[in-house]
Amino acid sequence: MKVFVSISQNVVLLLARLTLAVVAFVHGWVRLGGDGGIGVYADRLAAAGLPWPSVFAWGAAVLELGGAIFLAFGIGVRIIAAAFAAEFIMTILWLHWPVGFSVAAGGYEYAAVMAVLALVFVAFGGGSLSVDRLLFGRKRDNRRAGAV
Repeated sequence: MKVFVSISQNVVLLLARLTLAVVAFVHGWVRLGGDGGIGVYADRLAAAGLPWPSVFAWGAAVLELGGAIFLAFGIGVRIIAAAFAAEFIMTILWLHWPVGFSVAAGGYEYAAVMAVLALVFVAFGGGSLSVDRLLFGRKRDNRRAGAV
């Protein structure tokens, strides 16, 4: 039973990691080329009062594209996930909170789910099915609280 639980946990961590990676990658891709490109997103950030909107717009796009690739392979999972959590929490506070909860109205519902999903990886790492585990082994993961 213990082996089944361990395998299940690692498969679920892999599926969740791949889901976060795919969703983030698509969002980064759209920021660069869709909906008017990065300039439209920077304008939205500027309208919300965020300082240095172009820097934050490019930072989000680079994180979402590059970070997604790292997450998909399980490289630097805790660090990348912490950056994603910070990005989503920031978007909740700066963009979505004033609108309310519903994502249909532009609220924070989606960003909250993504932030919490990213925090799961901050807490538990990428699991056994990751490059981090291949390179550093379980010993390194065990030094962090809650490693699976």
